[in-house]
Order: sequence, then C-alpha cells, then structure tokens
Amino acid sequence: MTSRPSGHRPPPRNVAGNSCTVQRMHHVGIAVKSLEATVALYRDLFGLPEPVIMENKDRGVRAAVMNAGGTNLEFLQPMNDKNPFTQFLAQHGEGMHHICLAVEDVAKARDHLQKKGVKLTNTDPVAGFNGHYVFTDPSSTGGVRIEISQLYPEKADS
Repeated sequence: MTSRPSGHRPPPRNVAGNSCTVQRMHHVGIAVKSLEATVALYRDLFGLPEPVIMENKDRGVRAAVMNAGGTNLEFLQPMNDKNPFTQFLAQHGEGMHHICLAVEDVAKARDHLQKKGVKLTNTDPVAGFNGHYVFTDPSSTGGVRIEISQLYPEKADS
C-alpha cells in the first residue's frame, strides 16, 4: 500500500474517449432553513472552521461553505420563494440537495452526458459561487442530483 501525505489528492484517471472525467468531488450541497443555526450545529458537533459566507441576490440564495477534511459542505438557504431551494425544502425538508463533481470543461462534460442519455435540469452552464455548472436530473443518475462544475481558477484548491 502506498501512503500519501495528508490532504494530497491523486490525479484524475482519464478514461479514453470520456470528456467528463471527474477531477475531484468539490462539495456536498445541503438545503437548509437557517444558515446560522446549521453552521452553529456543525461547528459544535464536528469542530468545523468558520464558514465562508456568499450571497447571490439575483438567484435568491445564501451559502455558507465549511471545509470538512478536503471536501466542502455547502449549506444553501433560500432568500425568497422563487428559487429551487425553496421548493426543495417544501417537498423534502432540510437535507442533501446535490454533490458537486469538478470537471475540466463543463461544456464538453455536458455534451458527453447528453450523448449518454443523461437528462439535465439546465443545458446552458450557469455561473455559480464556485464555477460554471449544469445539474443532472436525479432520475438519470441513480437518484442523486449531481452538479457538474468547471471551477473558477481561484476555487480549484478550495
């Protein structure tokens, strides 16, 4: 068995002909009713560091990002009734909304997934907190909503 230094990520394994090779899992998106209460809970239970707080008024969402050993937890709180997290919370309550997989090129990854028959909830990449992304429809990916994201350069190591 080969040991690696703590925090070292192995390079992605490229599969011939696959333009959707995952570089790494970037975060787990969790829909919440209160960022403040959730952050306090996770800090108390798991000793996580202070979060980075972000807000997108146009999309009506606030986020608190906490690093949990190399993968981020991204807590998402709706700011109004016109965003997908409001509907998700009404239907499912608080909990995991998606996982985010980082790829080199979101447009190529989208095209690859569509050729494989994967349904997407958005086909035009959207600029988000961490990069440009598309979401899979959970019905195409084993019941899991997956954010496929081309990270902004400054987010590549976060």
